[in-house]
Amino acid sequence: MKKLLVRSISGLVYVALIVCPIYLKIPGLYVAVFSLMAVLSVREFSQLVGLNRKRWLRTILDCLAGGYLFMAHLFYCTNIIGAEVFFPYLFYFMYTMIRNIYSDKQFMVRDTSLTFMAHLYAVCPLLFANLIAFPGTTNNFTDLRSGMLLTIFILIWASDTFAFIGGSLFGKHKLFPSVSPNKTWEGFITGAISSVVIATLVGYYLIDIPSASIYMWPVLGIVVAATSTWGDLFESNLKRLAGVKDSGHLIPGHGGMLDRIDSALFALPAAYFVYSVFLN
Repeated sequence: MKKLLVRSISGLVYVALIVCPIYLKIPGLYVAVFSLMAVLSVREFSQLVGLNRKRWLRTILDCLAGGYLFMAHLFYCTNIIGAEVFFPYLFYFMYTMIRNIYSDKQFMVRDTSLTFMAHLYAVCPLLFANLIAFPGTTNNFTDLRSGMLLTIFILIWASDTFAFIGGSLFGKHKLFPSVSPNKTWEGFITGAISSVVIATLVGYYLIDIPSASIYMWPVLGIVVAATSTWGDLFESNLKRLAGVKDSGHLIPGHGGMLDRIDSALFALPAAYFVYSVFLN
């Protein structure tokens, strides 16, 4: 009971940190929460793949660069600053490659590849939250399309919750036993159905988008359910290769930040694609 209580409380805090800045449209909190997610995720990925384990200053720089990339993209999407906001990140990009010429030359390809893989995997998908939230012509944070962005997270959480329930009640056929032995096809189907139903209800009753096709919401539901499952499997395989149960110990009862956002890292880009197809 104590473990369940701790897991429930920490889970509610995590959900609140996602929902509050989006629903209430609080710029500072939005920047702080998502940038911190980027920083922590880069750190955990670096640990999982054994990148720069003895060079903590490099790891700090990599993490801060990931957080900066998210903030720079947000400022660009809201027309606060032009493309020049990305110059510091480009400087970091060039510095990292040049640095590896002179330090640990035998690991140059590996270290450089893993450094930018951390940003590609753990930061770049979060940029799609900005693209979903802000229309291209906005210059005001209050224009944040909170309903469209929150729907993605709601569908991820619903799919995960109902997949667990369905798998516990009906699970017999393993979905991917070599990577995640607890996942079943029955659980995935239950989660996917719940995601489609919730997406349709949310789109019909809660979000008013006149240009939205009636088919967009069920398509969004199945796409989020599928991609969030792939995101979870990808991170599970990372942990299996690293020989660890969790990516970190940041969130009591849940593990690390990557353990919480692994599904979103695949679902956000896919959801943006669905919105783009049906709304343009």
